[in-house]
Amino acid sequence: MSKINSYREVLDLSCAVRNLRKGFITNFYPDSFRVDLWCKYGSLFYYLYPETVFFEQVERGFRHLFYISTSEQALKEALIDFLAGHETGSLVVDVLGNDSDLPVKRLFEENGFQEYSSLIRMTRINSLVGEEKVIPDVVFQAGIGDVQEILKLYDTYFDAYIEQIPLREELERWIASDHVLVYRADGHIVGFLIYDLTGVTLYLRYWFVHPEYRDQKIGAILFKEFMRRGENTRRQLFWVISSNENAIKRYVHYGFAIEKMFDYVLINTL
Repeated sequence: MSKINSYREVLDLSCAVRNLRKGFITNFYPDSFRVDLWCKYGSLFYYLYPETVFFEQVERGFRHLFYISTSEQALKEALIDFLAGHETGSLVVDVLGNDSDLPVKRLFEENGFQEYSSLIRMTRINSLVGEEKVIPDVVFQAGIGDVQEILKLYDTYFDAYIEQIPLREELERWIASDHVLVYRADGHIVGFLIYDLTGVTLYLRYWFVHPEYRDQKIGAILFKEFMRRGENTRRQLFWVISSNENAIKRYVHYGFAIEKMFDYVLINTL
């Protein structure tokens, strides 16, 4: 195990596998900002094998496992070796892709991982022009003073195995970009929505309503404002937990369709 000290090191290790020209499979699509934060906090490590590199990111009492490899066989051989010499604790891996990636999921299941949850991707390809403007006194742009309250909601209501809870610096960055909407009631934030807007693509990151305030159309108000802000985009997308049938129905109502893309979350308690 070796510590990663920069995003550049991640790119170099990825290129080393690519340069073998024997194939390329991965579940690691690193964001430079997040990787640099992991490096800052000393929570990212790597394990190097002949045709595979594993990255391990430590947080919240468990470890995320990422892989880059040339093939399923090379990944299998490296995984067996990796698990044999690994310390105890919960190890979480996401297997991303379409039906052609299911053999990788089975590979992990054959080596002690069990499915914890799964997500599907939903997309809408069309203009959002014409969305009504929401009432301005219930939806606000989050400010830096809201960071602690939002983080507390993450800690209380989100599942860290599935939902990739952001670091404080990431949340502050979204707020600085005006990409965090909040709904206030009774002096508190009871709903929020975080998104990215890049070129013609609108990406929903997080959409949350406090359990005590659900069925009051708060989520719908936040979502309509989100879509209004993306009125000039051509593609809108997000991931949703596949068992959340009510949410999927709501998304379909807004014109979104399920893609043939999945994210299986697997856990191995060593």
